[in-house]
Amino acid sequence: MPDLDALADLARRLLDANKERHGHITTGNWRRGEEHWVYGRRGRPCRRCGTPIRSAGQQDRITYWCPSCQPG
Repeated sequence: MPDLDALADLARRLLDANKERHGHITTGNWRRGEEHWVYGRRGRPCRRCGTPIRSAGQQDRITYWCPSCQPG
């Protein structure tokens, strides 16, 4: 079972870190190329499980996901 207090604390810190930025950081890592779990990482390995990231959409509305960690 996930530690909900730790998860809520992480969510609060990420929201706080991103509220005044033009871009968003979802991993908590500010280093260039390491800011996102899946966004913009099509074909690259998922940071959690290693499965290649997939994407679908058109023009400016593209969705990225890990088919193993985010099925369906």
